[in-house]
Amino acid sequence: MKTKVLLATHGEMARGIQSAISLIVGDVDLDIMCCYTEENFSLEEASKTYLDSIDFENERLIVCTDLVGGSVNNEFFKHKQFYDFILISNVNLGLLIDLLLSGQTLEKEDIQERCKSELLNVHYFDNIGEVAFLDADL
Repeated sequence: MKTKVLLATHGEMARGIQSAISLIVGDVDLDIMCCYTEENFSLEEASKTYLDSIDFENERLIVCTDLVGGSVNNEFFKHKQFYDFILISNVNLGLLIDLLLSGQTLEKEDIQERCKSELLNVHYFDNIGEVAFLDADL
């Protein structure tokens, strides 16, 4: 089964992340949705149109959004009752790269574990001791 990944964000964030991923790992198959960048943008319409384009019998979809509780995430969450896809929010560059490079073989449980991974979470660096944490995990 082919895995598709959609990154849906407020503004141009999705395009910027797509650009960064291309610089780091080269071209990958990542769909993006830059929400609210056009005057008459309808998130409800855009999300439904995208979801209707997926062949859920032959494709698995992972939707990644930028903000838990944000309008983009909330809209896709509403669609989960009608479409079978994985929804991840507060996504970051590290997690997206990981999903894109191994997404064809990942099961739901693997994706859940990656979302909990210390290395892919946000870290606060206030002292030099934090560097040892990174060295140990890499």
